[in-house]
Amino acid sequence: MKPDLYTKAVLTIIAIMLTGIACHQYVEPKTTAQAQSAPFAGIQYAGPNGYSFFDTRTGDVWEYFRATKLNGKHFPAAQQYIGKLTKLGAPLVGGEEYDIDK
Repeated sequence: MKPDLYTKAVLTIIAIMLTGIACHQYVEPKTTAQAQSAPFAGIQYAGPNGYSFFDTRTGDVWEYFRATKLNGKHFPAAQQYIGKLTKLGAPLVGGEEYDIDK
């Protein structure tokens, strides 16, 4: 049995479309630069007592405290720059001391 013209045309169209789908990633590659332009890209969160953030791009560590009341004393909401992580295992560079009696 010989394939007719219609079968050949349909199979040719399917082959062309499959080739286009396979080559699409090379013709128009997806870029990841858009995700990195988000304002909080590279920020990691940690800490159960307030909010601690680590910026993986710069190494900066920040901590934010909620307003709380402890032993009858009111502590207002505050933020603190902890310092910059330059190397794992090394102490943080810069930062400020947080005085709990403030």
